[in-house]
Amino acid sequence: QGCSTIKGLFGKGRKAFYFLLSQLSAIVFFGILYWIIETITPGAHFKGVKRKPAGHLFYDFFYYSMVTQSTVGYGDIVPVSNFARGAAMCQMLLVYAGLSLTEGLLV
Repeated sequence: QGCSTIKGLFGKGRKAFYFLLSQLSAIVFFGILYWIIETITPGAHFKGVKRKPAGHLFYDFFYYSMVTQSTVGYGDIVPVSNFARGAAMCQMLLVYAGLSLTEGLLV
């Protein structure tokens, strides 16, 4: 009887862990995607990113991805090209799909 309770707790915990892992993976994936988009044609896709000091651009896109994924949207970094906006919209749709799935799995 005690084992089934523990198994049930770990079952829900595992689903929550997988959800968290998938969300963090999406943040990393989209952060790298935004960084690649901006690196190919600097200044053409995003407004508000810093290019100095070295490596700061990379950090800015992880930050932007986290802000987009969390649905906060501060507006300090803004996609200005259709391609960058499309990538951001894909991330937004992923967020809502993930939240909907999680609601069904964890309840």
